[in-house]
Amino acid sequence: MEADADITRAGVSKPDIREASEAIRRKTFEDDSNVRQAILGAAPYLENNPRKIKRFINNFRLAAFIAQKRELMHPIGVRADLLAKAVIMAAQWPDFAKSLVSDFAFCSNLRIAFKIQNELRQSRTENSTDKQALQVKLDGLLQDERVKRLLSSSRLSELLISVEHSDLENLSRSF
Repeated sequence: MEADADITRAGVSKPDIREASEAIRRKTFEDDSNVRQAILGAAPYLENNPRKIKRFINNFRLAAFIAQKRELMHPIGVRADLLAKAVIMAAQWPDFAKSLVSDFAFCSNLRIAFKIQNELRQSRTENSTDKQALQVKLDGLLQDERVKRLLSSSRLSELLISVEHSDLENLSRSF
């Protein structure tokens, strides 16, 4: 009777059931429209290069598997679109990912610096006092060498600004 403990009433072994269940979960994950949308959203950051896209998909699958096992994947936690952005950031700007994990304030400061830089570039305001105040704030943020080094990356700027402020903590959990 001990050997029968691994066989269900339907005559299917429990390992077979677990394997089928895992295959369904994988298929369901990859067929999810949010996952497909996240992958499509990542393509421009991968220069529409097939090799980079394939590498991204493999890294994304691995990151998603880990996030699911850690029970981080849910609508108010790490979402597929946020995970895709994290995978891109880790691949293209590993210093950013490393700094984000060790210093959450860094991400927020870099995001603010990107926004100020964009505002100064696009500013049509004649009020030089406002511009000076923004420049002083930016200069303060540039005291951090990591911010200074990454500020010139327009692609990282675009990607990081696209992350809602409320999602920054979830982004940091993705690494």
